[in-house]
Amino acid sequence: MKITDVRTILVRGRMALVPWVFVQVYTDQGIVGTGDATNYPGVPVVAQAVHELKPLVVGQDPFNIELIWQRMYRGQYYIGIGGAVVAAMSGIEIALWDVVGKALGAPIYNLLGGRCCERVRLYTHVSVGDTRTASAYAKAAEKLVKDGYTAIKVSPFEPHDRQTFLAGRLNLSITHEERKRAVEALRAIRGSVGPDVGVAVDMNGRFDPRASITLARELEGCDLMFYEEPVPPENVDAMARVCAAINIPVATGERRFTRHGFREILERQAADVIQPDVVRTGGIMETKKIAAMAEAYYVSVAPHNPNSPVSTLASAHVAANIPNFLVLEIISRDVDATWRDEVLSEPLNIDQGYLVLPERPGLGVDLNLEAIAKYSLEG
Repeated sequence: MKITDVRTILVRGRMALVPWVFVQVYTDQGIVGTGDATNYPGVPVVAQAVHELKPLVVGQDPFNIELIWQRMYRGQYYIGIGGAVVAAMSGIEIALWDVVGKALGAPIYNLLGGRCCERVRLYTHVSVGDTRTASAYAKAAEKLVKDGYTAIKVSPFEPHDRQTFLAGRLNLSITHEERKRAVEALRAIRGSVGPDVGVAVDMNGRFDPRASITLARELEGCDLMFYEEPVPPENVDAMARVCAAINIPVATGERRFTRHGFREILERQAADVIQPDVVRTGGIMETKKIAAMAEAYYVSVAPHNPNSPVSTLASAHVAANIPNFLVLEIISRDVDATWRDEVLSEPLNIDQGYLVLPERPGLGVDLNLEAIAKYSLEG
């Protein structure tokens, strides 16, 4: 079997902030594999990166996934292995696994070594819009639990506008009022959902170590599942300082690329939970390798996944296979919910906050190209 073509499909995504970039790999035996290369901002840059990688992929045997991955990695080395390049590599790599699974008649998790769990636990986001009161957070959290979710996450410092969200925060200190509102919100959430629901808080990498440590110590009574990105991701020593100073599990990793981006975090014991994103790490096998590295340090894996249902499925195949899986992120309540299921040949099977693993070959679903045409960003 040979690869004959690689194409991208750009589709309207979450809140128009995160358009989806689907990748399709075509073969001379008629098998088409699907992947997800979504990263943001700059979706056209990711699509162009896929185009630039295409000559390294066409003509290859799709079963040689490791070889093709190394060709892509080494072929783009001088412009930097991160961001758009890794997202493009990931989309192609996921599509290759889909091809191989379809060719062999097996789901991807079986190709990776089988399942460690029968279904994949999910967590979703507490969303309150502009009404950011403690009671609003509590009610929104309670609603998600009634919907069946056993784990939730809140971002009490996330800005309202798109540009600030993308650019981040300039001043990394925290005000008394910000700290007070966050503590009130988390205490209200814990009170509303009870002790058995996992509750995580996302700091979005917006604060310095002192600010994050101060807040964390006030939140220790909330029994949090993890404390995500308490400081920006560039300084691992700063992350390790926070991790050593607080009694809440520290999580990080959504802005790290390939296994090389996680080595220092693990070596310096700078996190209790890592959050590799299957699209930002290099794909399915690279995420599995990262999880194996983490296992040696007794670190759990909670994959970052704010992307399309294709990314969710790819993440779930890895999550089901690894022994140190904790929980998988999913965006469940956003404006694209009405068409999220439409883009697939079959909707994701989510039951009481768990993703039921598909048993069909490859990823387990195909793209619904007719539906996708309604949401295309390409004319």
